[in-house]
Amino acid sequence: MPLVSFPFSQLSDLVLHEKDPSVGYAREVVFVDVAADTVVTPGTVAFRAKGNTEAPYALLTAAAQLVNANEFIVLFGDRYSAKDSWTLLAADTTDNAVGFVRDNVILKDYLLKQKYVPSVLTLAQFGALVHLLKAQNVILELTV
Repeated sequence: MPLVSFPFSQLSDLVLHEKDPSVGYAREVVFVDVAADTVVTPGTVAFRAKGNTEAPYALLTAAAQLVNANEFIVLFGDRYSAKDSWTLLAADTTDNAVGFVRDNVILKDYLLKQKYVPSVLTLAQFGALVHLLKAQNVILELTV
């Protein structure tokens, strides 16, 4: 049997378990503000200050952004559906992404590790991200 490689990711590559996905309780459509047009893939993390629900999210680009004062979201698509990749436009002023932001979801850590370790975060810093997401009841499970 031939081995077939898929050069894209699917939502199932990110989600291990989501309670009642038809309701979308763990999901939220958000505005992610970017300085320049940016191609985003599933597993990209964005953040904003906790309690500031009117503020846009920004993409996680440094370990210094991993603080308790921020809340995080794991993106998986544009505002319409899950995507293999999509572009956040600098000209956007309204909701342009969807992601997992609250409990009742268990995610696989593979896509996040692939994106952030070691290019942005060390393994220890990635562990801090895991704990910050866990505080929001977004669980990252170790995948092989």
